[in-house]
Amino acid sequence: MGSGASSLQVYRRRALIRQHHLDPNVVLATSLRAMWSSQTSIRTVAADLAQKFHLDVDMHELHVALETLGCVSLDAATDLMDVEPLVAFCMPRKARMIFPAVSIWLACKNGDVDGLKAWLAIDGDPTWRLPDAFGNLPIYYASLCGHSTCVQLLLSRYEREAAAQSGGFPVDIDALLPPLERQRCITNALHGDIRRLLELQTTEQRSRFRPELTDMAKEDDDDEDIVGTTNWDLFETN
Repeated sequence: MGSGASSLQVYRRRALIRQHHLDPNVVLATSLRAMWSSQTSIRTVAADLAQKFHLDVDMHELHVALETLGCVSLDAATDLMDVEPLVAFCMPRKARMIFPAVSIWLACKNGDVDGLKAWLAIDGDPTWRLPDAFGNLPIYYASLCGHSTCVQLLLSRYEREAAAQSGGFPVDIDALLPPLERQRCITNALHGDIRRLLELQTTEQRSRFRPELTDMAKEDDDDEDIVGTTNWDLFETN
C-alpha cells in the first residue's frame, strides 16, 4: 500500500513537471536560457522546441519574443563559438551593433589593419586605449606581435586625442599612454623597428615643447612672470 502510494506521488509529480514544461511561456524562457548557456542559434532553438516539446514556433515568433524582452535577436545559421554574438544577442535595442566583428585587441595581435581602422573610425569610442581582460592595451599587442603599421596608427590616434584635449597645443601623450606602459611596449616589441618608432615618437614630442613654450614666454606681458619646462630644463623669464 505504501509502495503504491509512493509510486502514485512520483507519477503525479512527473505529470505536473511535464505540464509545467509544456507551458508556452516556460518553454520560451527555458529555451532562451539554454540559448545563452549552450551558445546555440535561434534556428537551433526553434528545432529543439519542435523536437523536444512538439511546439511549432517559427522564426518570426522568436524574433518578436526577443524584441519584447528588449534584446537584439541573433539569427545565425550555425551555433555560436564565441561570446561576441552573445553580447549582441543580449544588447538592448537602443544600442545596435555598431562595432566591428573582430575585437581591437585581436586585430592588433593579428596585424589586421582594416579591423583596427574600423575601430579607430568609431567616433567617441575609447576602446583603442583601453586594456582587455588581461590588462594589455591594443598598442602593446601590436608591439609584441611586430605589427608596425598598427603601432603607427595607434600612435597617431594618441597624438590626435592628446591634441584635441589640449585645444590643439602640442602636448605629451603620457596622460593617455603612461610612460610605464610605453616602456613596456618598447621592451617587449618584437623587433627594433617598433622600438625605434616608439622612442622616436617620444623624442619628437619633447622637441616640440621648447619652441612652443619659448614663444609663449616672449609674447606674454612684461609684468608677468612665467616659469616652465622644456625638455626637462627649467627656465624663468619676466
